[in-house]
Amino acid sequence: MNKILAILGVFAFSSSILVAEEETPKIQQHESVFGNRKPKTASEKKVQKIEDIIYSYVDKGSDIKNKQIRAAIISDVKKLYPIDGNEKPLNVNISQIRKETESKAEKEFPLTDKELTEKYTKEVDEIFKPVPINSIITITYKQGPYTKTITGRYFGLTYYNDGVKIENSVVPIFDLSDTDKSKFDEKLRVIRKNEYVSSKIADYAERKKNFIEKTIKEKINNIVKQNEKYGFIFIWNKWFTPEKVANVLITHIVDSLSQKNIEPVFDVEKKKIEDNTKDDTEKEVKS
Repeated sequence: MNKILAILGVFAFSSSILVAEEETPKIQQHESVFGNRKPKTASEKKVQKIEDIIYSYVDKGSDIKNKQIRAAIISDVKKLYPIDGNEKPLNVNISQIRKETESKAEKEFPLTDKELTEKYTKEVDEIFKPVPINSIITITYKQGPYTKTITGRYFGLTYYNDGVKIENSVVPIFDLSDTDKSKFDEKLRVIRKNEYVSSKIADYAERKKNFIEKTIKEKINNIVKQNEKYGFIFIWNKWFTPEKVANVLITHIVDSLSQKNIEPVFDVEKKKIEDNTKDDTEKEVKS
């Protein structure tokens, strides 16, 4: 008797769990126009919110094809994202923005390559001056694994121009640090000068380019912010009102749900074959 009661108790407990599971509402998984990726921009986040509003009606069993239901959805969207009917979205004309920005850049960076070459050549002549004879200098050089320095009066180069005479010492140019070599090696000094001028011209061009790109980006961002402030939504490469976005999404969701409810032809035919086979088998068993 106790065993029977125990079994009945377990059965009752299991039944209560099953009932509880049936009563627990399942979280609906809905397809988004963004697929699996998360919305990034302010406009995309608004689109997701509008999707949520539409699917809230779907989850309640409302027929979103119905005009009244559609009107209710649009009303909810307008309350969430009101828009001034007198405002129009500002146009993002990339060509015009670039033209205006490049004109501004010419004023900010007016020097030509020729003017830059002249400017930086004068500048580099002051930086890479040959060391005057009889001047007191300090140079760094390498001797085996060690780095050393020497300070003294400079008496010029050796006969073959391959060494530096300082006081009573001679330091081979080959052993000098890269910075000091160009002070005494004329050929190397010319190379360093050309490198300096070229790098300065390239840097000027890069700063001009960055100025243009940054300014264009700022102008576009300002237009985007202004349009979003008005209430417009940028999606599908265009600016729309929230109402227009809602209407497009409703149509898309209706089509998507309709496709899910249509059983594929292949599956229908497969089911027919299985049913016919089952009937034939039952007839054979009975006979």
